[in-house]
Amino acid sequence: MKNKKKVLIPIIVIISLFLIYNIAWGINCYRYRKYEKLTGYDQQHHLCRAVKDGYTFAVFRPDYLSFTGNLSVSQNREYKSGQKENDAISMIIWPCVTGGFEVGISIIHEDLSETEETHRSDVTSVDLEFDKKGNLLPEYAHLTKVYEANKDKIDYIYSLAEKEWGITLPH
Repeated sequence: MKNKKKVLIPIIVIISLFLIYNIAWGINCYRYRKYEKLTGYDQQHHLCRAVKDGYTFAVFRPDYLSFTGNLSVSQNREYKSGQKENDAISMIIWPCVTGGFEVGISIIHEDLSETEETHRSDVTSVDLEFDKKGNLLPEYAHLTKVYEANKDKIDYIYSLAEKEWGITLPH
């Protein structure tokens, strides 16, 4: 009888911990529903996204047993052969489990050139990440000039995200 208890107790503890983790994951995923409702479901692409005023807004729930999902805003761009595109800004927002948001910004510049047979794209991007208080993370401090040069565009994309999801982002 003692041997059964020695085996049964660890199994019950493991199963209980797994159930608790699943419940916590479910609660975390549930928080994304309000963002999904605001964005709407795109039947064609089978995900929660909307295209408005030249920007795509998307909501990605966390994968099973992961706590990392995100919201994103990206500038839509049309490529025409032989033309250079202007810099584009994309934003990714990570709702934190403990509340608040962390934000990442990607500033992309693409030069497109076309030959008769193929399309070639050379992509360069600069990524910036901000903490819950809106401060540029220390490992990105060397990019302060890039941030300052694009501040107006970054502020605009912040305002779009805040308006779309009714949130207040740190910046």
